[in-house]
Amino acid sequence: MVTICIVVFQTQAVFHLIYAGLFWFVLPSSLVICNDIMAYYCGQLFGKKLIRRRFLELSPNKTWEGFLGSAVCTMLFALWFSRKLCAYKWMTCVPEEITLSVHALSCEPGQMYRPQSIDSIIVDALPSGMRASWRVLAGSIPALNAVGQLEICRAQIHALSLGFFASFAAPFGGFLSSAIKRAYGIKDFNNLIPGHGGMMDRFDCQFVMFLCTYVHIRTFCQTPVTVEMLLATAARLSLSEKQVLIDRLQEQVATR
Repeated sequence: MVTICIVVFQTQAVFHLIYAGLFWFVLPSSLVICNDIMAYYCGQLFGKKLIRRRFLELSPNKTWEGFLGSAVCTMLFALWFSRKLCAYKWMTCVPEEITLSVHALSCEPGQMYRPQSIDSIIVDALPSGMRASWRVLAGSIPALNAVGQLEICRAQIHALSLGFFASFAAPFGGFLSSAIKRAYGIKDFNNLIPGHGGMMDRFDCQFVMFLCTYVHIRTFCQTPVTVEMLLATAARLSLSEKQVLIDRLQEQVATR
């Protein structure tokens, strides 16, 4: 029952991410992959050379150096990779429907995916009463003013948040899987992928990451409703429901 709930809820979250734009599906999954790879390499290069204390009893091969080193690498990767993804419309556009056919997505990139100066992002985030104080402070400190002129995408800020979670929370999905396997006296859940175990061994951290991304989008990334978003939602309606929607829209237009 627990497994069914995990699979169903996670699958629903994944579909929500895809309909929000492939950006929110590709980025979190890539962050987990990056963190996993860099944890291995950082552990191999620096493991138990700086911190002698054991990291976790559940995973004796993991080290503090691998855990912290992979976190730094994942944050840097999140900042760089998210900027790259913002440049592609097929990553940021909202799909009208999910099909096996390949077709180009075209839309006007939202404000979140367009480069802006750090100063303008900070000013928009501050209360109106503090904006003048910020401009005075930035103008009086040359270094702060120079940083404010740098351009980033708002999506990169969200990517840093997801990178932080991929580094410090998502790995515990793997630790939980290790505890389950140790309790049952097995090394891997399956032997489907030689040297890597089964599918669950590869997706234990991804499940946690997708859920976090879904909550993050619903909480911090509420974007204005666009025509593309409405079309994406309408594509999931049945034929009769689409006809009702058209009739309602025509009624609204006629009354204005």
